[in-house]
Amino acid sequence: IEDAIKRVRNGNYIDIELLKKEIAPATLLHEILSPLDFNSAQVEDIHESIESEGSRQFTTTEWCVTKDRNRFIITPKEEFEQADITLPHEGTVETPQGVITVTQAVFNGDIPKQRNIACLDVEKLHLPLTLRKVQNGDRFAPFGMRGTKLVSDYLTDRKKSILEKQRQLVVTDASGSIVWLVGERPAAQFCIGKKTKECLVLLWDKK
Repeated sequence: IEDAIKRVRNGNYIDIELLKKEIAPATLLHEILSPLDFNSAQVEDIHESIESEGSRQFTTTEWCVTKDRNRFIITPKEEFEQADITLPHEGTVETPQGVITVTQAVFNGDIPKQRNIACLDVEKLHLPLTLRKVQNGDRFAPFGMRGTKLVSDYLTDRKKSILEKQRQLVVTDASGSIVWLVGERPAAQFCIGKKTKECLVLLWDKK
């Protein structure tokens, strides 16, 4: 059993194709998941989901198993339960998913191109900013695109998995408007422009 577990499990995920090649995949799943408090009925449902299309999710008090394409991803539920965090005007905040750094500076005309950096016009923002998980119905105006878009639709267009969607963070200002879809795009109305004097730079270092 231990050798079989090593073959199909790679850190926090189980390779479904390798699992299917084992002599007793359902038994192997039980050996892997029962220590995480998944009961026999849940393990059976997880095993049956192998042949189903699309993503599915199964949870215990502390753990979550997500069927995503050709693997079962095992994650602590606390990763999906991050509380809202009020960001400082300047400084660094560590979260379960990564570190966000806020810097305010005079705009020098340099516009970062990286997805993990947002450069915003201070005068267009209502401070303080808040870092939070994406919510149902969230909508924003992605920079470089016309009009507004549901965050869920944007993430689907980007081919994000169910797990990536659940982990997605946004930064909002005091008015509740999304100013940055973290690691993706800033909202157009808050971006720096020709008249920008001071900018707020948000840097996201994902764990």
